[in-house]
Amino acid sequence: MAAPKLTTEQKEEIQKLYVKNSPGNDLKALAARYHVSIALIHRVVTGKRYSRNGASPNTGACRFCGKTLSHKRMDARFCSHDCSTNYLRSGQQTSPLRSKAKYPKVPKSQWLSQTFGRLMIVDSPDLPDSWRRGSNIKVVAKCECGRTTTPIFQDITRGTTQSCGFCSPQNSREADAMFTELLPLFPDAEQSVRGILNDNPLMELDIWIPSRSLAIEYHGLFWHSMAIPSGINRDRDFRKYSACKQQGIRLIQVYNDDWLGRKDIFLDFFQRIANPKYGHRLYSVRPCQISSKEAQAFLDRSHYLSGSRVLGSFCVALKDKQDRIVAVSVFRRHLETWEWVRHAVKLGTRLWHPAEACLDFFVDQAGPKRVKTFSDNRLHTGNMYSKLSFQHDGLVKQSYEYTNGKVRRHKIGFRVPAGIDEEATAAAGGWYRVYDSGLTRWVLDL
Repeated sequence: MAAPKLTTEQKEEIQKLYVKNSPGNDLKALAARYHVSIALIHRVVTGKRYSRNGASPNTGACRFCGKTLSHKRMDARFCSHDCSTNYLRSGQQTSPLRSKAKYPKVPKSQWLSQTFGRLMIVDSPDLPDSWRRGSNIKVVAKCECGRTTTPIFQDITRGTTQSCGFCSPQNSREADAMFTELLPLFPDAEQSVRGILNDNPLMELDIWIPSRSLAIEYHGLFWHSMAIPSGINRDRDFRKYSACKQQGIRLIQVYNDDWLGRKDIFLDFFQRIANPKYGHRLYSVRPCQISSKEAQAFLDRSHYLSGSRVLGSFCVALKDKQDRIVAVSVFRRHLETWEWVRHAVKLGTRLWHPAEACLDFFVDQAGPKRVKTFSDNRLHTGNMYSKLSFQHDGLVKQSYEYTNGKVRRHKIGFRVPAGIDEEATAAAGGWYRVYDSGLTRWVLDL
């Protein structure tokens, strides 16, 4: 559909209605009256190209390097984002949108004498003699606790960074958002609580629910990885898990990629903890064996570890009267021992002992001599297995995955030939180890 055009009579009428610098002028009202764009009205009354930020019309050449703009960038003022950034940094002209944010340069000695929260800037040869408040230079800052950090200068002047992040860490926006969503489920929940753990009163719990002796931790992948040079993150999560367990506190540790990518599964998980009667109750279900593909599709929707390690396994499902899958258990054979790999119930559904029903059907059909399974210490207590007569068979030491700060990848994808440092090779590519809280092994002899 062609854009509407103005006739000569309409243009003359618009020029008569528009009086320069008059408070009654309204380009938007004129555009609505004649059913055209604001840019067209602006061109009629001024003869110039319309720009919201008051920039001058385009000359057809990049303002920084002088290169002729392509036909795709004729409405731009620079040939690339780099030229735009370099133009502003060069000081030739300040962007109209940032003109009010321009600060005068301040001598280095004045910045070094100030404190920003708990931080003070440390002098170094790399610092210029003077710089502005909004500069994005990296500085070395010393915290009151004695640690050093390297923040961006504008972050500490804006108040975004006020400490080293260890002595008085601030909650991220994602952690605050999770607390807000969980607060209706746990009305007595408290955020950023210390003094609960006797072994280390300074150890902080992100979310503390006293009525249930429940603590919830939100783990940012970068801050809990080995990208932090101090190396404290190797046993950090396991030590907190152990300290909570000694006091009878259940600790649930959620990684940020889990919460952002599988929020519906974790909300269902917390709903079941808050209310044992949560979900639609189904009374009549029947166990049956299903294919690996069916089990994988169900687990991708209902289990936080998805349907990996399912192919080639013995898969048991519980189906309702409409022949719909409402629960799945997966068993995998290792010589004479079978491993219970996965178990999940349909989100928002409540069944009568679904794990027991799946296990009984598997024992009748496969006849195993021994079944072993593992509970993830960062999420589960293993009570489900103890109720099914499984025996505690010790702890499995901490394992690790690799993260780039956004997602996690299994360590098998980072294997290297013998004699080469796997961790250093991965770190060179921006991937760092993130350690879990270990597993608990459970065994059932039949």
